[in-house]
Amino acid sequence: MCHSIKSLTWPRFAGMLVLISMIWSGALLAQATGVIRGIVIDSETGEPVFGVAVTAGGTDSFAQTDFEGRYALNLPPGEYELTFQGVSYTDQKRTVTVAAGQTASANITMGIQALAVVDVQDRALNDTEASLLALQKKSGAVSDGISAEAIKRSPDSSASDVLKRVTGITIVGGKFVFVRGLGERYSSTELNGAGLASPEPDKRVVPLDLFPASLIKNIQIIKSFLPEDSAEFSGGIVKIETKEFPDEFVMSIGFGLGGNYNTTQRHFKTYEGGGTDYLGADDGTRDRPIEVPQWLRLVRGNIFGGLPEQGVNLIGSLFPNTWDAKTINAPFDRDIKFTIGNSLQLGQEGQYGRLGFLYGTSYSRKWRKREEKQNTYLARTPISNATSEFSFLEQEIVRDITRNNEEVLWGHNLNFSYEPIANQRISSQTFYSRQSDKFVTTSEGYVFPEAEAGFDFRSQNTGWIGREVVHQVFSGEHALNLFTGSRPHKVEWSYYHSRANRDEPNLTQQLWQKGAGTLELYQNATGVDRTGWRFYSDSEDQTDGVTLDYEIPFQQWSGLLAKAKFGAEASDRTKDFRSDFYQTQLISGSSPVEGIPGSLLYNGPFYLNGTYRFTEAENFDSFDASQKLHAYYAQLDTPIVNKLRFIGGVRYEDSYQFVRTYISSGGGPEGLFFPYQYDAGSFGRRAKPGVGELASKDTLPSANLVWEMNPEMNLRFGYTETLNRPDFRDLSEFGFRTEFGGERLFGNPELGRAYIHNYDTRWEWYLSAEEYLGAGLFYKSLSEPITKIGLASNNLNQDQTFLNGENGNIRGLEVEVRKFFAEVFSFQANLFFIRSRVELIKWDDLTAIRLGLVDPFSRTALFNPSVLESRLVGQSDFVYNFKLNYYFNPERTGSVGLLYNVFGDRLDSVGANGNPNAIEKSAGILDFVYEQRFGENLSVKASVKNILDTRFKVVQENPLLNNREELVRSYREGVSYSASLDYKF
Repeated sequence: MCHSIKSLTWPRFAGMLVLISMIWSGALLAQATGVIRGIVIDSETGEPVFGVAVTAGGTDSFAQTDFEGRYALNLPPGEYELTFQGVSYTDQKRTVTVAAGQTASANITMGIQALAVVDVQDRALNDTEASLLALQKKSGAVSDGISAEAIKRSPDSSASDVLKRVTGITIVGGKFVFVRGLGERYSSTELNGAGLASPEPDKRVVPLDLFPASLIKNIQIIKSFLPEDSAEFSGGIVKIETKEFPDEFVMSIGFGLGGNYNTTQRHFKTYEGGGTDYLGADDGTRDRPIEVPQWLRLVRGNIFGGLPEQGVNLIGSLFPNTWDAKTINAPFDRDIKFTIGNSLQLGQEGQYGRLGFLYGTSYSRKWRKREEKQNTYLARTPISNATSEFSFLEQEIVRDITRNNEEVLWGHNLNFSYEPIANQRISSQTFYSRQSDKFVTTSEGYVFPEAEAGFDFRSQNTGWIGREVVHQVFSGEHALNLFTGSRPHKVEWSYYHSRANRDEPNLTQQLWQKGAGTLELYQNATGVDRTGWRFYSDSEDQTDGVTLDYEIPFQQWSGLLAKAKFGAEASDRTKDFRSDFYQTQLISGSSPVEGIPGSLLYNGPFYLNGTYRFTEAENFDSFDASQKLHAYYAQLDTPIVNKLRFIGGVRYEDSYQFVRTYISSGGGPEGLFFPYQYDAGSFGRRAKPGVGELASKDTLPSANLVWEMNPEMNLRFGYTETLNRPDFRDLSEFGFRTEFGGERLFGNPELGRAYIHNYDTRWEWYLSAEEYLGAGLFYKSLSEPITKIGLASNNLNQDQTFLNGENGNIRGLEVEVRKFFAEVFSFQANLFFIRSRVELIKWDDLTAIRLGLVDPFSRTALFNPSVLESRLVGQSDFVYNFKLNYYFNPERTGSVGLLYNVFGDRLDSVGANGNPNAIEKSAGILDFVYEQRFGENLSVKASVKNILDTRFKVVQENPLLNNREELVRSYREGVSYSASLDYKF
C-alpha cells in the first residue's frame, strides 16, 4: 500500500552538513597557487575527449582529461607551455599564464579541423545556449533543447513553463507535455538519464510543474528514436538534467516576491488544514481515524452478520471535521533558493582522487484565485441514433465556479561524484521534490429540467493534494585501455530508483439546492452521493532498474572514427492506487438550510442520534499493477563516407503488464477482486474479471543519416519504429469524477499497444555559436493508436473510456531561427504546423452497435462516439514562440525581453452520444522579463507574466444552428508579477 506523502526524506540530504565543513579548506588551498582548467573537444564529432594527457613544461605536474574532456592543473604563478597528447590525435601545445589564487582557462580542439570557438562554462558542455546548440549539431537524433542560461533569462519557474518555449512543444493543463501534437501518453520523461515514476494515478507521464527551474541544468527533447533510448515514445523523450558540481567553490542564495492581480491582497477562500501545510506536507490532520483499519469496510451488516449501524456511525463521527471555508486576504507569493558546491582533491595533490558535490534547494509558495464558467449540454437528435451532424445542443448544467488554490513547491538536488583515478568515476544523483495544492472550490448554477427535475444549486469542495518524487541514480563511467595505441573502450552502468506518491486525504463536498427560480432557501441535497461525502485516495508508483552500456571506438574502412555501442536495461515498475468514498445520508428530520456550517451538520452527535447515516460506497475502486521490462540494443555510429554519417541499429523490448482492479476495504487486507459494473451493463464477460494483462515482444529498428553539407550545415533523414503501451490506469476499469456533474473516465482492460512508424527530415544551419536556422518535416503512421472514446450514458455527465483506434497519422512542419543584431539585440522564433487524423471506430461497427446487433454484454456495445474519426486530443494546428531580447551592453550583463507563446485550436475531448467534439480555442500569452547583473556577485530579475490577461475557452459547435459556438468552459488566470534577488558568494 502507498506510503503517506507526509513522510520526510531529510536523511538523503543530511550529508550537506558534513560537506559545509569541507568547503573552506578546499578554497584556501587554492589561494597559494593558480589553476589551469579547460576542456578538450574532438573537432570532428564535437564530443569531449577523455584520456588526453596534459603536461606543463618545466614541471612534474600532469593531468588527464575525464569523461567530459575536462582537466585541471594546480601550478605556482608563472608562464607554462601545456602539451596535449591523445591516442590518434596530433599533439597540441598552448602557452598559459598562471596568477596566484586565479583560474586560467585553456580550452582546445584536437583532430583534423580546429574549431574557431570552444564555448565552455565551468565543467559543463551543455548549460549554455551555444554549448547546447553544439550538442544538437553533433547529435545523431533530431533534437531540441533549452539551457540553464536561457531559463535564467525567462520568467519561468518550473520545467513545464520552460518547455513551452521549445519548438514543437505545447503544455496542456499547465503541467503535461505534448510533443509534436501527441499527448502525454506518447512521450516519456527521464531525469538524469533514468526513467521517472509518476505521482498521477491516471497517467504515466510526470507533471513537469514538480521540477523547479532553478535546479535544472538543461532540458533536451529527443524527437527521433535511437536504439540506446527507450522505444516507448512517438512524440519525444523529455530528458531533464539537474545541475552538477562546479570546478571550484560556489555558494549562492536568492529571494523572491510576487503576486497575481486577480488574487494577491484580495479575498481568498481557504480552510484550516494541518500545521505543516506550508511545507507541502500533511501532518495527519486529514487522515482517516486511526481506529479504522484500512481493510475494514464501513457498511452496516444484516441478519447474517456485519457491522451494526450504530458502530458504523460511531466510526463516521471520528473522521476529521474539516468542512468549513474561511476568507482571508491572499498573501504575496514568496520563494527562496540556495546552492552550494565544490570540487576537492583528496590527499596531497589528489593522490586519493577527487570528490565533487553540489546541493541545491528551491522553495516557493503561491496563491491563485480563478473565476471559471462551465456549461454542459445534452445532444438532441431528430433522427434516432444520429451522429453529431444531425444533433442540436440543449443546455444541461450552467455553473459559475471559483477556484482558490494554494501551491507549495519544494525541490532538492544533491549530487556527488568521486574519481579515484583519471577516467574512473562513480556518481550519485538525488532529486527530491514535493508539491501540494490546498484548495477550496465553490460553484453556483442551474440544472435544466431536460436533464432531471430542474433546480438551482450551490456547492463547495475542500481538499488537499500532495505529490512527492524521490529519484536516485547511482552510476559509473570507466575507461578500459585494452589495446596499446588504441582509444579506450567505455563502460557505463547505472542503478536507478524512482518513487512517486500522490496523497489526496479528505476531499469533501457539500451541495445545496432549491427549486429552479424560486425564492426558497437552499437546502442540503438529499441524494446520498451529492452532499456530505468524503473521498480518500493515495497512489504510489515505484520503478527500479539497471542499465549497462559498452562503447567501442574503431576506425571504419576509410580510416574515419566510428563507434559501436551495445547495452541492456531491466526495470521493474509497480503501482498501487487505493480510493475510498464515504457518504452521508439524511435519515430523519428536514433537510438543513444553507448557512449552517458543515462542521455542525456532519458532527458526531448527528451520526450517533440517527439524524445521519454514515456509510462507505461500493462503486469506487482501487488497483495494483506491475510491469517488467527487459531491453537489449545494438547501435552503430559511423561515417559511410566523409561528411555522411549513419546512426542506427535495433532495440528489442520484452514487456509484461498486469493490473487488477478491486473494491477497496473489500473484506480483507487485499480487497475483493470484482468486475466493475458500468450502469446496468457489464464491461464484458471475460475469463479474468477485474484483471488487465498485456504482454508484448517487439523488435524496433532505427536508421538515421546526417549529411554535413558544410561545416555549418546539416541535412538529416530518419526512419524509426516505436510503440506506445497503455498505462496501468488505462487497463483498470473503474471510473471516477471529482465534482458534481463532472466527467467520468473509465479504463479498458482489453487495450493493446500502439505501433508507430516515424519519418523525419531536418535542415540545420548553424550560423554561429549562438545563431541558428532550421526547418524540419515529419510524418507518423499510427497503427491501433490509443485514444479516448465516448460511452453510451444517460447520466448528468459524459462518460468516456479508452480504445485502440483503427489507424491514424500525423504530419507537421517545424521552423526555428535564432539571430543576433547589432550585438545588443537577439531574436528567437519557433513555430510548427501539424495535422492529424485518428479513425476511432469503423462505420459498420458503430452502426451494428446502434442497431443492437452486437453482444449487449460486450464492452463494444457501450461505445457511442459522435464521430468516426478525429484529430488527436490536445493537438494544436499550430504553435508560435517569439522572444526578443535587448542587452544593455555587448557583455550582456543585463537585458530586457518580451516572450510570446500562442497555440492554435486544439481538441479538448471527443464527443459522445451525439455531442460534438469540444475544442479549446487558440490563445496567446505575452510575458516580460528584466535581468541585471551587478559585478560578479549580485543579480536581480523581475518579470510580468500573461500581460494581456488572456481568456482561455472551450466550445462546442451546435450543428443545427449554423455551427454556433456554445461555451463549455472559460477562465482567465490573471496577470502575475515577480521580483527576485540572487547573491553569489
